Amino acid sequence: MADRLQVDIITPDSMVLSGKYNMVVVRSVEGELGILAGHIPIIVTLSEWPVKLKNEDGTVTYVSVSGGFMEVRNNQVSILATAAEMPADIDAKRARAAKKRAEKRLLAKGEYDHARAQVALKRAAGRIKTVELSASKTR
Repeated sequence: MADRLQVDIITPDSMVLSGKYNMVVVRSVEGELGILAGHIPIIVTLSEWPVKLKNEDGTVTYVSVSGGFMEVRNNQVSILATAAEMPADIDAKRARAAKKRAEKRLLAKGEYDHARAQVALKRAAGRIKTVELSASKTR
């Protein structure tokens, strides 16, 4: 059995996920990054997007992550996220409504805080993508 990564996804409120995986794929602010056992130590800032966790049997788990940081050291991947949700905990209908609201606010001139609307849009898009990927069993 190949070395595995201990992955912990933590928010200020709770431990969202803790387990052993063969591969972790995240989207950092500088692009997508894949982590395998033996990866060099690294700390990156994360974007709002699903984290992909893959096991040796090919099963894939997705977790919606809204910002934060990832540290990799000694086959330990620690993701400290502002918010994180498992697909089963995401209300897709509500996420789509939040996305539409944020899009409307971005189009409005001067009525809303555009920076806040941009963050809301990214978070909603990441939550929707997590649900879609989990439903399609994309590997």
